[in-house]
Amino acid sequence: MKSKLYETVETIEGNSGRFYIHPDTGKKYPSVTTVLSFFKDKGIEKWKKKVGEEEAARILRTAGIRGTEFHNYAENYVLGYEKNKVLKNYFLEHNFNKIRPHLDKNLTKVHFTEQAIFHEELEVAGRIDLFGQWLGRDKIIDFKTARKEKELNHIYKYFMQASVYADSIGIDDFVILIAPEGSPQAQIFSGNKTKYLPLFTQLRNKYKEVHNI
Repeated sequence: MKSKLYETVETIEGNSGRFYIHPDTGKKYPSVTTVLSFFKDKGIEKWKKKVGEEEAARILRTAGIRGTEFHNYAENYVLGYEKNKVLKNYFLEHNFNKIRPHLDKNLTKVHFTEQAIFHEELEVAGRIDLFGQWLGRDKIIDFKTARKEKELNHIYKYFMQASVYADSIGIDDFVILIAPEGSPQAQIFSGNKTKYLPLFTQLRNKYKEVHNI
């Protein structure tokens, strides 16, 4: 494994994003999502103008809370803590049920969940949702929630994020599981870091250039 794993890592939140403090060196690393969000998504910017900045902020804040709850439940489920527990939160349970059958069928082994990693070459950090065997092969497995189904060309940032995580621990493949609120079923995307890691590297270099200026 290329990167050491850290269950607890100090993070700093601010207007410029999230930064992880390396436990061994004290160096500050931007999160993968901070680098990705630094470069504006034209679709999101268009949506913000359409609904208004205040409403967009409210929706994103609510989505962030729901996403955190969803990740926590998914982690507990794959570790066996929640399989027989009925949640009081019907909305969360209903949404999670979209990916539950796929986890039951395809997740054959759990290596670890929710561990922080530092990609030393790219100088970024992040927290892996799940590293396990999917249909018998080691893969990064990332959980996502959405208001509606995602089109493939709208989630390239998900693929870049998963590619960095995969590369940080020395594997190639990943699976993205999306539970869209407005759809009765989950979306599942599989990929390989070969295509998307170079794209992230380009963004990371641009990010460095801007901050060096």
